[in-house]
Amino acid sequence: IVFSGGANKNEVPTSKKGLDASASSKLNSVFTARAYLQIVNAEISQGANTGKKTPGVAQRSGGFGLEAKVTNNHIFDTSARGASGKFASEDTSNIAAKNPGYLVGDLSYIFKEGAWTWVSRVNNVLDKQYSDYSIYKSSNYDAPFNMTLYPNPGRNFSLTGRYVF
Repeated sequence: IVFSGGANKNEVPTSKKGLDASASSKLNSVFTARAYLQIVNAEISQGANTGKKTPGVAQRSGGFGLEAKVTNNHIFDTSARGASGKFASEDTSNIAAKNPGYLVGDLSYIFKEGAWTWVSRVNNVLDKQYSDYSIYKSSNYDAPFNMTLYPNPGRNFSLTGRYVF
């Protein structure tokens, strides 16, 4: 007989208000610019921590990019994305240091031939060390041991092929 245990902890009620905007503009026959922005005021709405920021939610995030369509078959894309700092998951009192904000850049080359599309990407081009997720353990631990940061990948490469039939 095997027994296993576990628990499900429901998060406290929250309130979220904000702005979510995106835009794209074809500058000419070659270049297309795009941007997106999200501004969120996310707060705990009930209990002892009413009015504190919701853990795990960046108050500001967004990105921008520029696509260059050299020919119908060859497209280059450069973009940047980022977010402001946020309190770690489980830090409903907002007492630990914030998970720092970040800004990273990505590059892509897209090649289309018939039913095939090939996308080669370099993510995090400048190899920035950053994290967009952290967990606050408790005030029983001394800093910095009371928060665990989960790092995002450094510079990484991918090649994707897609065939449409």
